Amino acid sequence: MEHRSNSNEETQELGVSRNKMYKSNLPMELLKKRNEALKVGDKRCFEEALLENGQIAIGFELRSYDRIAANLLRLSSYRAMRFLADEGVTLLRADMPGAKEDAIYTALIASPEEVLRKLKENRGSEEAIYIVPDEIMGLPHIWIDVAELVGFGHAEAALSSLTLSA
Repeated sequence: MEHRSNSNEETQELGVSRNKMYKSNLPMELLKKRNEALKVGDKRCFEEALLENGQIAIGFELRSYDRIAANLLRLSSYRAMRFLADEGVTLLRADMPGAKEDAIYTALIASPEEVLRKLKENRGSEEAIYIVPDEIMGLPHIWIDVAELVGFGHAEAALSSLTLSA
């Protein structure tokens, strides 16, 4: 698996993609509603929550929703660990801190130095969002956004790789 590095860390945070992936600044309540809508495939529910809020850039958040939905996998812990190891994933970015079962994790490939730097930034913080893949073991299932992985345009490609390696 190819390693991607960020050449300009000041302007390109680890995990913000070469494809201008969207980062959400949703309040926790709306983030939970978005994740639930993603998990059950009910975009309209999320859109209604955004409209009720009235303070959010709806177009931006709906594009973000669509991008995540196209790249989202639900895997058992065992299959997730196998998939992440096969793809060389070294870091996961949760979309919400401290909510392992509710979170959606973006799979990232980072150098050992980047992993250590992100984990050090997390240390002692209740807002920690970066974890190593081993930290998801034991969860009944994990939701993984594969958009950041080289070679995966959609979740179907990732599922194909799981099938081929099984």
